[in-house]
Amino acid sequence: MNGKLISLEDGQSFTVSAQVFLSRSERVPDGAEDTFNNLFVKNLPSEFSEEDLRKLFEAFGPLISVKLDDSKAFGFVAFKSCDDARTALAHFTKAHESEQSGLYVTKCQKKEERLKMLKKATLKYMKDLARFNLYFKGFPTDGSTSIEDLSQELKSFFGKFGDVKSLKLM
Repeated sequence: MNGKLISLEDGQSFTVSAQVFLSRSERVPDGAEDTFNNLFVKNLPSEFSEEDLRKLFEAFGPLISVKLDDSKAFGFVAFKSCDDARTALAHFTKAHESEQSGLYVTKCQKKEERLKMLKKATLKYMKDLARFNLYFKGFPTDGSTSIEDLSQELKSFFGKFGDVKSLKLM
């Protein structure tokens, strides 16, 4: 079937090509997936205007558009070049980490992408948290101490070693 010429009734023809299926990560060359030119900006000062935002980001390269939300809580900056957007992102990420700038700048993502990343981070956090669980059995159940007293005693005992996030007696 590969390479077969198919002719249509209207005189048009095309060649059929068959290939082994490749997943998207295999089809897209390395680095091509991470091309972007839109940035999301938040933690803006209340008196900030679109013109202020434009002046702030024009230093990194030509802009296509700048848009501030009506509440002026966040905005979007679109660069003509992916490299310019990447440079601006690196600059503001470094400034945010060193606390020189209160601005939070990240690449603009679709809602599905953000939710996927958030879910992944939450699962990682839950897995890490699960590694810190300790399980004990054989506590006295003779009725001489209440569950509340036993909980308090265990929290104070294990509190010496670090924060007790939760305690469950069964």
